[in-house]
Amino acid sequence: MKNYLAILLALVMAVSLMGCSGNQEETVPTEPEVTAAPETEAPTEMVIDTEEKLDAALQYSGYVELGASLELTRHVVMSNDGVLDGCGNILTGPQYVEGVPATENGITMRSGRLKNITVRDAYRCIGDSKENPQTGNVRLENVTVDGPSYALNFGYGDFTGQLIADGSTFLGWSSYTGLDAATFTDCTFGWDSTGANGNLRPYVDTILIGCTFEGKTADDGSTVPFNISLRESISGITITLEDCYVGDTLLTQENVFELLNLELFENELYVSNSEG
Repeated sequence: MKNYLAILLALVMAVSLMGCSGNQEETVPTEPEVTAAPETEAPTEMVIDTEEKLDAALQYSGYVELGASLELTRHVVMSNDGVLDGCGNILTGPQYVEGVPATENGITMRSGRLKNITVRDAYRCIGDSKENPQTGNVRLENVTVDGPSYALNFGYGDFTGQLIADGSTFLGWSSYTGLDAATFTDCTFGWDSTGANGNLRPYVDTILIGCTFEGKTADDGSTVPFNISLRESISGITITLEDCYVGDTLLTQENVFELLNLELFENELYVSNSEG
């Protein structure tokens, strides 16, 4: 088994030097050494296309590229500030079975950067757990999340590190605590594909910049707004909306309560926009 993991590690390290298209990433040129080219074969490229390979890659490499879409049977764990580039692929599951307790995430993030990927159909698509709590900054870039329950669910950190999302889409229920703060830039929030959940529930201060909120169409043709709802037992949280929209309508302090379903209790909501 150790020999097999060593081989996987060698292959992962080779693949980690390659871009999603198989080309090396651009580097700053340096003065070349005048030496003869070594007479060795090029490293074998391993396509990360199974859970086992993905687990090994995330454990041993700081930069991992997913080579194929996967249907997960268990969660995968990101830690040590590593990077997982999905290269446009999809991670599905672990499958949620109604009526069966489901605790598995799709991707469990202690820290690190996740980008260019779709995560869907897990009970908790992206989050942490008691066994693998969030320990540092969590960055999401060009990520689409669609879960039948939680899109985001963090709750076991010690309030160090932030959740930072850019250009991402969150469909379903997003809830988080245990972080220092959260910032979403140019993100979209909406109802999941089943129409069951469309809610943002932060337990820490949250800033949303240039974000869009989408409602859903009810059976009678009316629009059901997206929800931003905080718990009555939580107070002192500040949510800031800067240049945010519902559909094509710019949110203002005057219309925000009409266009979103808000439950704030003893918390604050601020709306501002650069258009005045």
